[in-house]
Amino acid sequence: MDWRLTTTTRSRSGLRRNALGSLALAAVCVAAAAYPDAPADAQPVPPVETETVHKSPVIRKLELSGSVSSPHASQISTLVAGLVSTVHFDSGAFVKKGDLLLELDSELEEAAFEQAQAHAAQAAGEVKDAKRRLGIAESLAKRKYGPQNEVEARQAEVEIDTATYDSYVAEQKRRAVLLDRHNLLRRLTG
Repeated sequence: MDWRLTTTTRSRSGLRRNALGSLALAAVCVAAAAYPDAPADAQPVPPVETETVHKSPVIRKLELSGSVSSPHASQISTLVAGLVSTVHFDSGAFVKKGDLLLELDSELEEAAFEQAQAHAAQAAGEVKDAKRRLGIAESLAKRKYGPQNEVEARQAEVEIDTATYDSYVAEQKRRAVLLDRHNLLRRLTG
């Protein structure tokens, strides 16, 4: 007996569910039958178009305001003291190896270089004259018209004048190097 009561209860719940589902379906069918055509002011269905997919890079543009600073900064200095006459790049500009960065005023150094050139030319003339007088002294000494110590004095004079000439040539080279250092070049890469 207990078994029949349980079965009957279950059957009644199943009937209720089926009845409610059927009632909902009937309501939807009645509603659809009541409106067979769409209203006149309804928007038309837009046409659907398809497109072939192509692979392309995604470009994103982001505009920001602010300042940019380089992660690499270099301190520059000249090897000689002087007044800066020309700066060829602004701070933060990209430069390559060998670019002329700045120039120092070289007017005084150019004058010193020209003076060293003149001293070297003068010393070259004195060496030439000392060698000429040595030749004369040697010629006279061979013919016994002059003392041997005169030849030795003229040889010493040639050596002294040659040393003076070499000193002025070295000074001229030094002045050329100093003059070249008035132009500051980018020496490193990067």
